[in-house]
Amino acid sequence: MKPVAASYYMTTVCNAKCGFCNIWEGPAHLKPKLQKPEGVKHTLTALKTLGVKYIDFTGGEALLVRNLPDALRQAKEMGFKTGLVSNGFLYPARANEIEGLVDSMSFSLDSADEERHNKSRGLKCYSRVLESIEIARRRNQWVNINFSVANDNLHEIEPMVKLAQELKIVCHVMPVFSYFGNEAMDLRYAKAIRDIAKEPYISVNLAAVKFVEDGGNDIKKRKCIGPDANIAVTPDGKFLMPCYHAAVEQVPIELDVKAQWNSEKMRHLRDMSGRYDFCQGCTVWCYLTPSFFYTMDKYFFLQMYSYGRSSVNATLNRLRDRKLPGIEKIATA
Repeated sequence: MKPVAASYYMTTVCNAKCGFCNIWEGPAHLKPKLQKPEGVKHTLTALKTLGVKYIDFTGGEALLVRNLPDALRQAKEMGFKTGLVSNGFLYPARANEIEGLVDSMSFSLDSADEERHNKSRGLKCYSRVLESIEIARRRNQWVNINFSVANDNLHEIEPMVKLAQELKIVCHVMPVFSYFGNEAMDLRYAKAIRDIAKEPYISVNLAAVKFVEDGGNDIKKRKCIGPDANIAVTPDGKFLMPCYHAAVEQVPIELDVKAQWNSEKMRHLRDMSGRYDFCQGCTVWCYLTPSFFYTMDKYFFLQMYSYGRSSVNATLNRLRDRKLPGIEKIATA
């Protein structure tokens, strides 16, 4: 089977300090640096050879990387669809550099309240997110909000729904997952997410919600196929096997990547995805939602329904709301 997506980590350095993430921890000077352009080209060519269609340029905070525009440009020239997730702090300063290079721009927002969001992120970036949304819209950039729901911010759901509707922007709502000892969203709260799925401008992957309720990945009957659905790649050009969040091995990408991918070693690492002991109960969406596409079961159909409804609603909303409100006015209301 061919992987449909890749998570290309531009950096593991971040200017935020989110409580549900640990990627920002550790000295920046000890973390891997992004390859030079020829190295990035080699990595992108390898992903293309393996069948990847969509690349999420991620981090850390990818906009911290000076050569990010060059990596995005190379990806677009090779025909990839590109996505970029940011906390918004640096986007206003770098929007010119990446204009036309990102197919889907996402900004993270944890609360409709400025003080609570900034506290959650450990960075004063709430106003930058609102500014970034306005800048992206002026450039006809497809943009949305990512809202992660945890046990301690369920009270943020209703205000976030209201904010998304005021801003007239799609808000993707997903349960927080556990991977470094942080607390995952309690399955008892799944209903609260499902209940807002029909709200305008709200996008909920009902397959993910159902998966949480079902207890997550079962290593005896795995749902996650890891790199066979979404390949994780380090800044310095290595496969993270089986994934970033629980890597047991970092494998340098070879020139003959097709032979490497089908080698005995890599077949074993790929086959173990979703079967390690630490995979039990996992709900890391970066790999699970792509995995849902590979088996025609309830998760496949729930995800197709969710994405289809979200796409249709987003299109209808954009047609209906041609005149967008001034975000600065909303922010100061």
